[in-house]
Amino acid sequence: MNLHFVKILGIVLLLASFLIILLLMRELFIKGINHFKFIKALYPKELVNVNSYFQMMWPLNSFILDFWTMVWFWMPFYYSKQPRDNLTVEMLGYHKKLIKTNKKIMILICLFICDLILVALVASHMEATGKY
Repeated sequence: MNLHFVKILGIVLLLASFLIILLLMRELFIKGINHFKFIKALYPKELVNVNSYFQMMWPLNSFILDFWTMVWFWMPFYYSKQPRDNLTVEMLGYHKKLIKTNKKIMILICLFICDLILVALVASHMEATGKY
């Protein structure tokens, strides 16, 4: 392979990995906001004084919930904890949004892993040729 092409490919792959990281951070932020709204609808009495996602990030406000609900909230992946029969229409809307966001997060993580493998292959090729 042409060395110039390999260098450009490496730069493009690194830029792609930065873009994937930014998109992943965006989706995790969206997941956090939707998950907060879902938990707020699920536990209205416990979260009376918590009005935003940023207030929920304050540790003292998180400790209002039991341990496993806190773990469920802070997990990067959403999984259904409540049976669908117990959910209101509003909660089902948040549930569907969280499932959709979860799929995007999984796809972005898989893309990031593939991108890192390609970056490693390009770097090993450059290492093998001894030319940087």
